[in-house]
Amino acid sequence: MEQVGWWRSARSGVVLGALIAVGCVGALEEPRFMPGAEGGGPHGPGGVVCDDDKIVARPDELLRLTVPQYENAIRDLVGVDIAVAGFSDSSSGTFAANGTSDTIARGHVKSYLDAAEAAARAMDLSAYGVGCGDRSCVEAFVRSTGRRAYRQPLSDASVATLMGVYDDGIADGWTHDEAARGVVMALLMSPRLVYRWNETMADADAEPTLLDPHGLASRMAFFLWNSVPDDALLDAAAAGDLADPAGIEAQARRMIQSDLVRRSVRSFHGQWVHLESSRADDKRDPAFDPTLAASMRESSYLFVEEAMLNGGGLRELLTAPYAFVDSEVAPLLGATVPSDGQFHRVELDPSERAGILTQPRVLAALARFDKVSWVSRGQWVRERVLCEHISPPPANVDMTVLNNPERTTPGSACASCHLPMDPIGRGMDEYDELGRLRTHYADGTLIDEVIDVQGYGGFSEHGTFEHAPDLMRSLADEPQVQRCYAQQWYEMAVGPVRDEDACAVDTIADRFIESDLDLRELMVAVVTSEPFRYRLPTSEVSP
Repeated sequence: MEQVGWWRSARSGVVLGALIAVGCVGALEEPRFMPGAEGGGPHGPGGVVCDDDKIVARPDELLRLTVPQYENAIRDLVGVDIAVAGFSDSSSGTFAANGTSDTIARGHVKSYLDAAEAAARAMDLSAYGVGCGDRSCVEAFVRSTGRRAYRQPLSDASVATLMGVYDDGIADGWTHDEAARGVVMALLMSPRLVYRWNETMADADAEPTLLDPHGLASRMAFFLWNSVPDDALLDAAAAGDLADPAGIEAQARRMIQSDLVRRSVRSFHGQWVHLESSRADDKRDPAFDPTLAASMRESSYLFVEEAMLNGGGLRELLTAPYAFVDSEVAPLLGATVPSDGQFHRVELDPSERAGILTQPRVLAALARFDKVSWVSRGQWVRERVLCEHISPPPANVDMTVLNNPERTTPGSACASCHLPMDPIGRGMDEYDELGRLRTHYADGTLIDEVIDVQGYGGFSEHGTFEHAPDLMRSLADEPQVQRCYAQQWYEMAVGPVRDEDACAVDTIADRFIESDLDLRELMVAVVTSEPFRYRLPTSEVSP
């Protein structure tokens, strides 16, 4: 397939130029609302007045697919596993999926080009009905697979553009298979795949309107599956079945039963607890290497899937005393498993391990390359578990000094920020930078402190703990923690939380808590909420 450099054809500039030019730059508000443990009531959290007659929505934004979303889309559309290299995702808030798209640089276009070419070369044309040797089967593929890629039926103009790649290739002497692979590349490079947008939009001051059915199907698929819609979801959109919350809920429950939901579960928790953090891959310990790093990552993902999809939900995620380990991770937890290269579930001592925060990968991500960090571990609990805001350090602070107890001295200049964080982090000193349990510091001092966190928010009843599992069990029972977790799923789906989102978030959190912290019910609550289904128009976008 030497000639599948379809970009050499006269049509190449159309697709590449569109991909570069369609990007935009925008700014999102920083999240200001943090849900309170007391719930909302008629005025909502923080005194926000809830008006049942007012629809909360936000302006449409042009978003580029995240790298995992693009990789998943290619896998689902043409059955090929590829990796996009050369750039990373931007974000606003916690989650990359909410990053307003930057203009794509030409170097980034090459990354897409390389990925699309690799997928086109590896694709089994016969499996997708494209290897028939006739133009008609290529057009059938364009219309069927293109509908999923573009998240709506293709216009005649779009079909003509893609089939023009085939016709130009044949005219230049390409074989049928070469020209067909050129069409696949063009489809996978299209701005219609790379970007998420809606068709008809008006002035930003217009009233909130329901997303068009195909736009809603696209939003549901990228939230629930982290990928493009399937035919059943697009059929439901075309039939008008997504016009009301009941129809949306029916499709959402169908989608949540699919194994593809694991992608979104992994995406959320990977960003929530930094499972993809480069810090977790940079350790000076002689026992550490890339193979161990990869096993630690997969171990945590398997734990998340078990707790949230097969187990007891959030409470289990925060407190379960088990792990999934292979022969690489097992020594970190003092476990023994067969050296068969597989992961096995092992039960651990509940006085030593409880939940996601005591998983080795998470502890490693919240530590420096050669030592633990009170600030990193405590800040994560405050910001990601309790949704409390910690102000950034002043510009003149020496960031190389770690674990300084003087910063928590009452009355000191640093105490107001460090007292909420450092004691929590200090209470996790029993785990080293790889998450291994230890009883003594390097100087031989015994680690046996009782930590007092009462009075610094987020702990309504339990103010002291001696070991991290005690802390995690206390957090699991805190209403603020449960509401914070729900808020962050909302943020991944809709965007950083604003004051006007408070009542919608509180309703979603109530449904989550009433379901006994079942993630599936939380997902359904999000996709049927008004902010997920409505948008404020901005301006018309054309392909």
